[in-house]
Amino acid sequence: MHESMDFLYDYTEEVEKHVFFETANLFNLKVDLIFYDTTTASFLIDQEDDLRRFGHSKESTWSPQVVVALAVTTEGLPVKSWIFPGNTADVSTIEKVRSDLRGWKLNRAIFVTDSAINSKNNREELARACGKYLLANRIETNDDTINLEDTACGYKGLMVIERCFRSLKRTRIKMSPIHHWASRRIEAHVKICVLALLIERLAQLRCDKPWSRIKQDLEELQIFYFSTAEHRFFRRNEITGQIRSLLNSLDISPPKFVQGLEKLP
Repeated sequence: MHESMDFLYDYTEEVEKHVFFETANLFNLKVDLIFYDTTTASFLIDQEDDLRRFGHSKESTWSPQVVVALAVTTEGLPVKSWIFPGNTADVSTIEKVRSDLRGWKLNRAIFVTDSAINSKNNREELARACGKYLLANRIETNDDTINLEDTACGYKGLMVIERCFRSLKRTRIKMSPIHHWASRRIEAHVKICVLALLIERLAQLRCDKPWSRIKQDLEELQIFYFSTAEHRFFRRNEITGQIRSLLNSLDISPPKFVQGLEKLP
C-alpha cells in the first residue's frame, strides 16, 4: 500500500490534470468558473514537523495540523487539491493555487472564500495573488465584470465546497484522522480521499441520486462463497432491475455470475 501511495505522490500532478479533463469531456462540463476554499486536518501528536504545524483548526482547536485546499467546479467536482503546512494563512495559499491552475488553461478561476479573511490587508493581498475574487460575505468583490448570476453562483459554490469538506472530513469519506507520518504519504492520503470524493460526485451526477441512496442500492449486490465435494467458487446473487439500471447509469458491467471456480484436489 505504501509503495502505491509513493507512486501516486510522484505523479499526482499528471494524475489530477488527466482525471479532471477526462471528466470534464465526459460530462461536457462548464469549467470556466472554479471555486476555492481551505480546511484543516489535525493530528494527535505533541511535536511539529515541516508539514504538521500548530495552528487554529476550523474546529477551533489548537494542535499540529495541515491545511487542505480544494478547488471545485460549480457541479461540486473537485478539480485539484493542495496540502500546506498547518500554520499557513488562507490568503497566502492563493498565489500557489492560481499559479497551478494557470497551467490548466481554464477560462476563468474566481476565488470564492468566506468572511474569515475579510480584512483590508487580506483583500489587498488577495487581489495581488489572484486578481479577481469574490468574498461570500456581503456583496463585495473587486471584479466589475461579475454579473448577478455569477455572484449568486459564487455563494452557491461556497456551499458546494463546504459540503465537499463535510463529506471529506466527517460524514462519508472521513479523511481524518490521518495515521501516516511521512509528509509524502500524508499528501497521498489526502489526494486519495479527494479522488474518492470525485468518484462519489460523478456517481451522483450519473444516477441523479444522493450518494446514500446509491450506496444503499449497491449493498443489495452481494457475492457468496460456495464449496462442493469437487469445486469451490464465488457466486453473486440475482441482479434486480433497479441494480441493473444503476450499473447502466454508471457504465459498469455486471460482475459474472460465477467467479473464481477452482477444482479441489
